[in-house]
Amino acid sequence: MQIILIFMLSIFSNANLPQQALILGDMVVEKPKNKASLLELQPWEDGILPLEFADNITEEQRKMFFSACNKWAAKVNVKCIVGQYKNRVVEVTKDLGGCWAFWGMGTHFGFLRRKINLGDGCWYQKTILHEIGHAFGLIHEHQRPDRDKYIKINMENIGSGFLGLQTKVNFDKQEAKLSVPYDFLSIMHYNQYAFSKNNQATIEPQEEFKKFLDIMGNTFEISEGDIKSMLALYGSP
Repeated sequence: MQIILIFMLSIFSNANLPQQALILGDMVVEKPKNKASLLELQPWEDGILPLEFADNITEEQRKMFFSACNKWAAKVNVKCIVGQYKNRVVEVTKDLGGCWAFWGMGTHFGFLRRKINLGDGCWYQKTILHEIGHAFGLIHEHQRPDRDKYIKINMENIGSGFLGLQTKVNFDKQEAKLSVPYDFLSIMHYNQYAFSKNNQATIEPQEEFKKFLDIMGNTFEISEGDIKSMLALYGSP
């Protein structure tokens, strides 16, 4: 997802998360004191993502996670480690439902443990790459403020989701500072049927970009655009 961003919050709570947190689709952010305010991304200090795995995550799953993280680390100055770093840690769990991650480092005010949750249906490389992308500070490509030049969102086909906020949290445009061109190949892009309630497309490329219809959201590796966005945040290895 091609963004160095300032993120406008849309909000709803989740009982399994700390009271200071809001969940936005598959991304969790800290709740601002003023809900109308903007949160500015805080990248991880020194590019270090410190991890603690829940006991029920298998050794094979841990290896899958580090394999995905190493794909980011091979291109960008980031690294996943086990254990705390500068009194911070991210807990990797799989029992809280769904696939989601806290967005960026945050302030850690009020709670130290941030989370990445990968339920039983989430242990695939593309999903892990996507959630690690959120953890390092990326949002969805299809929510860029300039997305209407490239894609069409079919609101009538999107399922209502929790409290009817599916459209708002997963598809609405977000405020952002754009650093690179729109990227249909981004690991942070949804596919054409994402969250469809009727098996009809929720996301379609504009006419001149139709060649990406079956490609967007179906890539299995981080793209050159993803790498450029992360380089702007963390620099080269």
